[in-house]
Amino acid sequence: MAPILPLPLPRIISTSIHESTNSSSTGGEGSLTPASGADVLPAVLMPIFLVATYFLPPFRLRPFFFLVVLGLLEWGSFVSPWPPNEGDARPLRYGITTSWIFALPVLERVCLHVPERDFWRLDPGEDWSRAKGGRPREWSWEKVWWAVRLVCTPRGVGWDLSGGKMKMTRVNGGRGIDGLGRAKYVFGCAFRAFLCYLVWDGVMLAEQKMEVPEGWAWDASTLGRIAAAEVMMVLITYCGMVMQFEGAAAIGVALYLNGPEDWPPLFGSLVDCYTVVNVWGTFWHQYIRQPCLGISHALLRLVRLPSDRRYRPVAYFVHLLNAFVISDGFHILAVGSMASGYVPVSSVVADLSTFFLLQPLAGTVESIAMGLFARQKAFINGLILALCRLAGYVWVFCWFYVTGWWFVKAYLDVRMQDWQLPNSILKKWLFPDV
Repeated sequence: MAPILPLPLPRIISTSIHESTNSSSTGGEGSLTPASGADVLPAVLMPIFLVATYFLPPFRLRPFFFLVVLGLLEWGSFVSPWPPNEGDARPLRYGITTSWIFALPVLERVCLHVPERDFWRLDPGEDWSRAKGGRPREWSWEKVWWAVRLVCTPRGVGWDLSGGKMKMTRVNGGRGIDGLGRAKYVFGCAFRAFLCYLVWDGVMLAEQKMEVPEGWAWDASTLGRIAAAEVMMVLITYCGMVMQFEGAAAIGVALYLNGPEDWPPLFGSLVDCYTVVNVWGTFWHQYIRQPCLGISHALLRLVRLPSDRRYRPVAYFVHLLNAFVISDGFHILAVGSMASGYVPVSSVVADLSTFFLLQPLAGTVESIAMGLFARQKAFINGLILALCRLAGYVWVFCWFYVTGWWFVKAYLDVRMQDWQLPNSILKKWLFPDV
């Protein structure tokens, strides 16, 4: 049920091949079909072509070429029978189809920019900074490393992207960290990753014993089960992403590939979640914020929407709608790849689209309400502001309680709650005989 980021993609591929081979060789009930070379190809080629998108020198049709190639590879991972949609291979299949989190930023940057010309490192002392005028040499290992760093930075941390319009700042105070400080940071990351693993493990075990609600029914029992399913979904998503993020940070810093300042927190503070827009724009991860903004700005330029104040609500709605349409499409791709044998893909499309396409509506209503609220500054005091903030928390809770069901339902329908961790620590501790 957890949206697994394909950070350890090579491990996913090798593990899937190993499991498919072992299962098919042993035969018996539940055995998996051996994978052919063509079936495995999309997963193998995706990371190669992501790097190649930046590595190859600019040529006239580069944006179109890689838009087609990466699009076909994403579609190939969706339709490929490998990894099989059964047994322990299902989480691996889902993990591979979520490679879009890396593909989307790459496509936006190569289609709307010339990366070699437009992207600079923020540190003036780095070889690829604007101050030093550095550029990676074509057909060199230097450019390979440059391309790998860009691919592995979907948020753009440490990079000046879009001509200075989009910067993900680093964490202050991380520079010049000594060996002891680096070891302390790595230990902290590993500890947080382990805590998230335990929570993730516990929630997944609880899900397997949960009575799954079939839909809305206005009785306390059903409403409680829906709330429990939604809370579990949030915990699994949050802990799963933080676990992988902290693990990657620990490895990167331990190997001196980067510093702690290059790993600003993936999620924001719950204190800011008094509006739906803040939940998405401040608290939730920002993996696709930069590419979504870049695409929506390009759309506004394409339709030549005037930039004066009267059209700001329209532009704001375009930004929101674009982001959620993109997110909706890629979530359908990932969850839909798991639908065979469980539920029609059309059901996944309907549920996820209902959830994602309602979010811009909430954001637009909030924007109008906040504008009206701001006009009454003379009558606003601390008490009124605190009461409004409290009302905002209630509003956000109610909004996601109602709309979140369709998101959760899409995952429940494909039985992702049946997934099990390959090495469940809590299961060994709590149920050693099972």
